[in-house]
Amino acid sequence: MTQLKLQPFAPGTQLRHYKGGLYTVVGSCLIEATLQPGVLYKPLQGDSQDVLWLRPLAEFHDQISTDEGMVLRFEKLVDRPEKTNARTEAALARLHQAMREIEAEIQANKGIYPFNYGRVTQSELCRRADVKKATLQNPVHKDSTRVEIIKWLDALNANLTQTRDSTRERVTARAEALSDELEHWVKACQAAEQGLAKAEQLIEKLQAENALLLRR
Repeated sequence: MTQLKLQPFAPGTQLRHYKGGLYTVVGSCLIEATLQPGVLYKPLQGDSQDVLWLRPLAEFHDQISTDEGMVLRFEKLVDRPEKTNARTEAALARLHQAMREIEAEIQANKGIYPFNYGRVTQSELCRRADVKKATLQNPVHKDSTRVEIIKWLDALNANLTQTRDSTRERVTARAEALSDELEHWVKACQAAEQGLAKAEQLIEKLQAENALLLRR
């Protein structure tokens, strides 16, 4: 009987599952087998957004044990607390600091990241920030910090790819220029050797003629 006193959700209410999924309430109903109040809802993400789900209303108010403590199975987005704890704030600060440092290092090295074989990934960012990568998967970060980092990585790596392509083109062009220059000097050296050989032949001929003149 206690379950009947639970406050139902209004249609259109948006909920966040404790694992991070987003859902919208379609309406309320009674579950025929148990006559318990139920909630019809559907996901706002993924390939099954047109599929309706049914769950007893009581389960929406369940408390679930997580690494972050006890949390509601579902929470209304408007009820999500805006403030975060000190540890979360410190992790965010370290991540943003690491992002700024990485950008500065890339700029200082002419568009190339000087560590991790030139690759910037979530794991590399977390290593630099001293934050466990699994932290980005918890409900506090999954739909906010993690999304921000993915967008930042996409933009950063797009520029790194362009820089690598540009560097490759410059190196290729310089190598071709050096190859042409080397070929020029090889030909010049061969021409000089041929000229030297002719000069030596001419000297021998003149020396022979000079010797004949001296004998007369």
